Amino acid sequence: MTTKNMLLGLLTVSTIIFLVVSKSWDLKMLTAAIYIATLYLKAVIEDD
Repeated sequence: MTTKNMLLGLLTVSTIIFLVVSKSWDLKMLTAAIYIATLYLKAVIEDD
């Protein structure tokens, strides 16, 4: 498992926990989180 993969996992888990705890399922925030996760995933895929 690379450092980038671990960071991606941590980011995803942190985002989910944050959304659950703050109960803000606001579309803008969710879209931003998905967009950021997609960018990280793309970087990881291109890196391998």
